[in-house]
Amino acid sequence: MPDGTALVAQAIWHRTSPALESVAQRTLQWSPGVGDATLGRALAGKQPVISSRPSEGGSTDRHLAIEHAALRGGLAIPAVWVDEALAVLEFLSHEPIEDSERLARTLDGIGHEIGRFLSHRAGDLSGPVLTPRGVEVLQLAAQGETATAIAARLALSPATVKRHFERTYTALEVSDRAAAVAVAMRRGLIT
Repeated sequence: MPDGTALVAQAIWHRTSPALESVAQRTLQWSPGVGDATLGRALAGKQPVISSRPSEGGSTDRHLAIEHAALRGGLAIPAVWVDEALAVLEFLSHEPIEDSERLARTLDGIGHEIGRFLSHRAGDLSGPVLTPRGVEVLQLAAQGETATAIAARLALSPATVKRHFERTYTALEVSDRAAAVAVAMRRGLIT
């Protein structure tokens, strides 16, 4: 996601592998600028970028992690809506990705569809809206714990737990616990 003059990783998915976990950790610590060879170019140009050198332009740690994981291909797909790049999705592959006009058109269409989807969820794209303790309380609620059990487990008073719920309802623009849990799960705030 764009954050001022840099990009910041918001979500990472990968299959279970120590080498890929290392790439994920280095990516979370990396904030490429808009001048980055792949992600920055995709954001600025609002066009997909296909790379046979996915480690190019990254931090040294990320570069080494990508090389160690034997990742040889990369895609950077901007999520574009009404001529604005809302985000860039990066995909890394163990196999090189062959650039073609057909692939570029397909990725461009996918980027516009994702941009349309994200444009309707602008509030979901912002940073966390809950305090760390509020997230803890909501996570326990999602696991079926009662307010009394949450208070005991976190060594809080029931009144404090109630205030956390009330602040959460306001922050998530919901009116009850079930809706708060559902919205927080959808936004990736809790699991």
